[in-house]
Amino acid sequence: MKGGKMNLSIMVAAWFCWSCIIFGWASAREIVCPFSSNQNYKAGSTPTLTITYDAAADKKNYANFIRDLREAFGFSYSSHEIPVLRATVAANQKFIVAKVINVANLEVSLGLNVVNAYLVAYKAGGTSYFFNDPESLADAKKYLFTDTKQQTLSFTGSYADFLSRANVHREDVDLGVLALDNYIYILHKSSQPADIAKPLVGFIEMVPEAARFKYIEKKVLTQISETFRPRGVIISLENNWGDLSYQIQKSVNGIFLKPVQLQRENYTNILVNNVTQVTGLMGVLLNAVNYKVSMEEIIFNYQKWLPWL
Repeated sequence: MKGGKMNLSIMVAAWFCWSCIIFGWASAREIVCPFSSNQNYKAGSTPTLTITYDAAADKKNYANFIRDLREAFGFSYSSHEIPVLRATVAANQKFIVAKVINVANLEVSLGLNVVNAYLVAYKAGGTSYFFNDPESLADAKKYLFTDTKQQTLSFTGSYADFLSRANVHREDVDLGVLALDNYIYILHKSSQPADIAKPLVGFIEMVPEAARFKYIEKKVLTQISETFRPRGVIISLENNWGDLSYQIQKSVNGIFLKPVQLQRENYTNILVNNVTQVTGLMGVLLNAVNYKVSMEEIIFNYQKWLPWL
């Protein structure tokens, strides 16, 4: 009986250690180094992109815009020299505003969540529009664009919702600075779901997704005077930002606890199992504390640790 209690204690201790590793409880190896601040960004200022149709100017403006946006999000620490977003913030500090101005001097202001880099709302003229996301809607309306007429969209802001409600596939959405310029005209002209679905997907991919992924940012910069459409690499990165963020932060000696499946441009699969494979692709990481572990991953890791229990 005594031995049984000892075995139980060992199992509980092992389970606790496993939980610390898997679910993001205090871990010294998470904190690699402090994030090096962008000295050109002034705290509290609004990241702004002004489109000029001059390739050199647009390239510089977009790079500065994404850099300032990452800085405006704020960070907890860096993991493998990649900035990690904050785990939580006070409700009145949860959102920031970024602006995009086109060649006609029309402006769209974007409301973004600093904890997960989600686009939650936008403003065109004197009206603001909020994604119908139950997790952020109430706070977003309380703190964003309060001096405007606020309206709630039918879209939740997820790619799946754009697909189901408006039949918009990411592969059919033009990306690039020139595409953004055109999308601003549309968002000022209409608020009908059928009209604004593609522009909103374009804004999501060109702003928060580009902040999350250097790969997307660099793709825009290398084709600054052109438009392009996302394919396997971009779409699979976007679909796996949470998984990549978690695995990078929880990696052991740079090796993932579980591989992440990405895709090449031609949609063939590639397994990523270490940090060095993706370091250059990442812009910011979702804090591991906010990662929602799937039941599949819980089972996977339980089976991995079971022999040690």
